[in-house]
Amino acid sequence: MTNNKQAKLIKKSEFAGVGMWYQLIGLLLCLTVIGAIIGIPLLIVGGRKAIVYKCSNCMNKVEKDAKICPICKADIIK
Repeated sequence: MTNNKQAKLIKKSEFAGVGMWYQLIGLLLCLTVIGAIIGIPLLIVGGRKAIVYKCSNCMNKVEKDAKICPICKADIIK
């Protein structure tokens, strides 16, 4: 039996998550000159960690290189 469901990856930015905490700490460190050396890279890393990929069929989080959604079993089309 074949699976006829297909879904696309949706790239979203997550507001509350690990990335947000990196960005918040980076922003607070940027208030001092010495802290900016650590704060700016934390802002960049936080922005990258805030990006998540979701299945367009069920909106479940999936890995970027996933072939099949673990929840709805839809084939992920790139």
